[in-house]
Amino acid sequence: LSMTYPRVYDDVMAKWVSDDLFEKTAAEPVKREIRLQQARQALTWIKEICDAQKTGPKIYHFEDIDDVADRALRSAPRVLHGLELAASVKSARLQQAIFFIAADAANSMELREKAAEAFEESVENFGVLLRGKQAQMVYDRYNASAAESEESQALLGRLIDIVENKVLK
Repeated sequence: LSMTYPRVYDDVMAKWVSDDLFEKTAAEPVKREIRLQQARQALTWIKEICDAQKTGPKIYHFEDIDDVADRALRSAPRVLHGLELAASVKSARLQQAIFFIAADAANSMELREKAAEAFEESVENFGVLLRGKQAQMVYDRYNASAAESEESQALLGRLIDIVENKVLK
């Protein structure tokens, strides 16, 4: 945030600038809900830019897009927007982060399903970016789910299918 004022040339002007600055900075801070709405909107715009650059000119360069998406994925109020952004970025780190959200039994099944959709979109768009131990974790996580619900096992099986269907094509 920045403000500019004309050059102060007398006491009246100095008082006006002081009063105006005080009025603008003494206001209540932006409420949490508004900041959260702004953050979600920013993530949506970044995703739209990333999507547009897949087929159009690459005007913007987001060197730290992985960090932006990763922070959103770790924030409960922004996770859904983070999933959308992460699925549109070619990044093994983000593909792995999406997988972890889908595979985590501590998450709600609704969130896990959204993460599985984002994982599928990422794999469709960029192929399987997971390598070595990262790819092995998909199978290890399924094998460790024997005591979990059928719904959870089905979701983990779906993640394996997503990987295998892309690799076998």
